[in-house]
Amino acid sequence: MLSPGRKKTKTGRLWTYVRDNRNVSSSDTPAAWFAYSPDRQGKHPQQHLRQYSSVLPADACGGYDQLFNAEREDGALIEVACWAHARRKTHDVYISTLAAKAEESLKPIGQLYVAGLSASYPECIAGVAP
Repeated sequence: MLSPGRKKTKTGRLWTYVRDNRNVSSSDTPAAWFAYSPDRQGKHPQQHLRQYSSVLPADACGGYDQLFNAEREDGALIEVACWAHARRKTHDVYISTLAAKAEESLKPIGQLYVAGLSASYPECIAGVAP
């Protein structure tokens, strides 16, 4: 964003919250909500989600950590980790070391991706579109 009066840009954070439960037969309307903050401090998602009490898929941003704390006022949210982040880190280890354990751990993640793709797009066979 443009920093007023400074003739240069300033980095900020756009927090994005999405609800889409159609894959579990919910009739709730999908929704997205965006909130700007000037930084990545954890106080922002804590404020945004102060009354929320369910699962939260989140990346490894430290700003979310307090949301998963058992001492949180409204109780800890349930963290749903991101497979893409876990896979990327494991893939980085494999590329740099060619470790058999890293390669071995990538295979079930790939199978989960194929299963998810097949469930979401049944016209795809083994994860490959026709």
